[in-house]
Amino acid sequence: MARRGVHRRLRDLDVHRGPVSALLGEPLVNSLVLMLLAALISIPLGVVLGVYAAWCRGYKRDQVITWVTLILAALPEFVIGIALVTLFATSVFKVLLL
Repeated sequence: MARRGVHRRLRDLDVHRGPVSALLGEPLVNSLVLMLLAALISIPLGVVLGVYAAWCRGYKRDQVITWVTLILAALPEFVIGIALVTLFATSVFKVLLL
């Protein structure tokens, strides 16, 4: 009896009474859109900052860019996410623009 559950196909879910693909379809598309937008922003920004830092090699600007990007790379994603939500979803962003 217990082995029956182990050998079942993952094609159908008993709880939702439907295929797994229908349950994961929309969240998967949303994740892919977010991934594409993040890549479209981060790759050009990283290239531009890297070229600028290389162009200003040895100057204070190079050291600032290097340290800021190193700190941002070391932060966990959830910390950056909370900071961005706080910045864009609250009135903090409006106060900074004034």
